[in-house]
Amino acid sequence: MTKPSGLKTPPKARLTFRVGVVGHRPNRLPQDAARQAQLQAILGDILDQVQAAVEAFKQHSHQAQLYAADAPVLRAVSPLAEGTDRIFADEALKRGYGLCCPMPFLQREFENDFGPEAVTVFRGLLDRAAANGLVRFEMDGRRNSPADGDAEARAYAATGRVVVNQSDLLVVVWDGGQPAGNGGTVHALRDALHYHVPVLWIDALDPQRWQCLRRVDELEALRGPARYAPAEDEHIAPGAPSASLAAIVQAIVRDELAVPKDHDPEEHAHKGHAKQGAKPTSPLVEVTHYFREHKPWLKLAFAWSLFRDVVAPEGPHPSAPKGTFVDQVRGEWPVSADDLPEGEPPSRVEAWINARLRGHFAWADKLAGHYADTYRSTSVIAYLVSAFAVFIAVFPGAIGLRAFGDLVCIVLELAALGTTLVLVCLALVGRWHERWMDSRMLAELIRQLRLLVPMGGGRPFPHVPDHLAMYGDPARSWMYWHMRAVARDTNLPDTVVNRDYLLDCLDHLAGVVGSEAGGQWGFHARTGMRAHHLHHRLERASLILFILTFVGILIHLALAWPGIFPQEAGEARDRWLVLVSATAPALGAALAGINNQGEFKRLSKRSAAMADGLSRIARDIVRLRTGDQPLRLSDVLQISERLGELMIQEVMDWRIMFADRPPAAA
Repeated sequence: MTKPSGLKTPPKARLTFRVGVVGHRPNRLPQDAARQAQLQAILGDILDQVQAAVEAFKQHSHQAQLYAADAPVLRAVSPLAEGTDRIFADEALKRGYGLCCPMPFLQREFENDFGPEAVTVFRGLLDRAAANGLVRFEMDGRRNSPADGDAEARAYAATGRVVVNQSDLLVVVWDGGQPAGNGGTVHALRDALHYHVPVLWIDALDPQRWQCLRRVDELEALRGPARYAPAEDEHIAPGAPSASLAAIVQAIVRDELAVPKDHDPEEHAHKGHAKQGAKPTSPLVEVTHYFREHKPWLKLAFAWSLFRDVVAPEGPHPSAPKGTFVDQVRGEWPVSADDLPEGEPPSRVEAWINARLRGHFAWADKLAGHYADTYRSTSVIAYLVSAFAVFIAVFPGAIGLRAFGDLVCIVLELAALGTTLVLVCLALVGRWHERWMDSRMLAELIRQLRLLVPMGGGRPFPHVPDHLAMYGDPARSWMYWHMRAVARDTNLPDTVVNRDYLLDCLDHLAGVVGSEAGGQWGFHARTGMRAHHLHHRLERASLILFILTFVGILIHLALAWPGIFPQEAGEARDRWLVLVSATAPALGAALAGINNQGEFKRLSKRSAAMADGLSRIARDIVRLRTGDQPLRLSDVLQISERLGELMIQEVMDWRIMFADRPPAAA
C-alpha cells in the first residue's frame, strides 16, 4: 500500500466492517443442547451474511473504488465474557474475522470472573485471534467496595459503550426481560439505538426468533412488567438463514459502506445552487471529486494573504510551506522524534494515533486552507477591482485625456470588470466556497477521532439545532461518511489502560489544546486578535474614506461658489475633486464589503470564546494530572469528549456562519 506521505491524491480508508456483540451469560441462555445449537447457528449465519454482503460490495458496487485497494477487513468486537460473547467470537474466528476485545478490567483481573476451565477457553480464543489480528483494550475498571458499590456496573457499562462505539452492527442476545442492573445487555442496547447503530436482536429464549431494531422508541414496552418479545414472527432453521435476515443484513452493510444519498432539493436551494444556476451535486459526486484532488503546484491565491498582511500584519511573515501536505503537518502530528525540532519522541499514544490519521487530516486540512485562500482572494479582488473600475471611469476626465487615452481607460475598465466576473464564475463553477467548508468539516471530524479513539473510540456526532435544520444534517454528508470509514479502519490501540497510559493520553490532549503560544488555544487566540484588528482597521478605513468624500464635496462646493476663485483654476480642481469624490466612497464600500464578507467581527468573538474555553480545559488537564485522586479512564475520557464537542460545535457554527456567503461580484 502506498505510504500516505507519498500520495498524490487524498488517502482512502480500507474497506472495513465491524460486528459487535452483547448478550447474556450462560445463566440466561438456553440450557438445552438444541436451542444452544440454534443460537450458535444464527450467530454464524449473521456473520456469514455480513461477510457475503461486504464481499458483494467490494466486487459489484462502483463505490468500492472510494476505498483503498486492500482486501476488506472484517472485525468482531467481543469482550469474551462467558456465554454469548464467546459463542459469537468462536464463530467469527472460524470465518477469519479479526477480533477486538475490550475488557472491563485488566486481563489478569478480568479472568477472576471465570473458573479455571473458562479461563483456559478465554485464553484459547485470544491465542486463536492473534493469528488474524487481535486487539486487546484492557480497561481500568474496579471491583465493588464499601465506598463504591457500583464500580463493577460502571466498568461493564464502559465496556458496553466501547463495544457500541466500535460496532457498525450490534448483535444483541437478550431474553426480553428486565435488566438485572446497570451496565448490562439492555444498557448497551439502548446506547446503540441512541447512537443510531443498527441492532439485530436475537431472542435468547427462542434463538430462532429475531428482530431488527433501529430506534429507541421501539423499546417502549420495556417500561412494563411484561416480557418484551420480537414483533416479527421470523423463524430460522439452523443452517438455513431466512431471506429476510439476509436482506436486512445486506441493507445494514450497504447503508454503512455506501455514501449517503443525495441531499434534499430544499437544502440545495438554501445553499444557493438554485438562485445561482449551479447544478446540485450529490454526496457521491462530491466525495469522488475529493479523492481526485491534487496538491496545487503553484499558489496563485495570494491576494488574500497579501491584503491580510498589509491590513493586520502578525509578526515576521512565515515562510511558505514546503513539501507534501503530510510534510507540512509533521510538527503538529508527530509520529517519531524526526518530526519534532527538539528531537524528543512523541508519547506512544500520540505516535500511534497520528500514524493512522495524519495523512487523512493533512489532505483535508491543507485543501481547506487552499480553498479558503482562493475563495477569500476572489472576494478581495472582486471588491477592490470594482473600486478600481470606478477610478478608471473618472480618471480620464480628471487629467484631461483625449480620445486615445480615454479609449485606453475604457478598455482597462472593461478588463477590470471582466476579471471580476471571470473570477466569480470560476469560483461558482469550481465550488471553492463549498470545498473550503466541506474540507474543513472533514479535517475537524478527523481531529475529533484523534481525541476519542485512544480512549475507546467514540462517535463524533455533530448536531444542528432544529431552527437551523435547513442547513442540512452533517451526519448525512460525505465528510461524515469518510470520517466513519477512517474510524472503522483505525481500530482501537492494543494496550493496557494503566496510569502511564492515561498520563500519555493527558499529554496528548494537552498537546492538542496547547497554550496561548501554540496548539488550538494559541491558534484561536491569534485568530481572534487578528480578526479583531482586521474588522476595526477596515471599519476605520471605510469611515475615513467616507469622511474624505464628504470633505471633498464641501471643498468642491466652496470652490464652485461664484467669485471666490478664478474660473480657469476652478475647472482643473473640479476634475480632481470629482475623481476623489467618486473613488473614495467606492474604495470605502469595497473595504466595508470585504469586512462584511469575511465576518471578521463575529469571527473575532467566536475565536476569543474558543480560546477561553480551551484555556479552561487546559487548566482541568493540569488539575487532573496533579490531583490526589487516582487517575481513571472515565475522567480522561470526559475531558476528551468536552474538547471534541467544543471543537466540532465551533466548526459547525462556523460552517453555518459562512454557508450564506458564497463569492459574488461586488
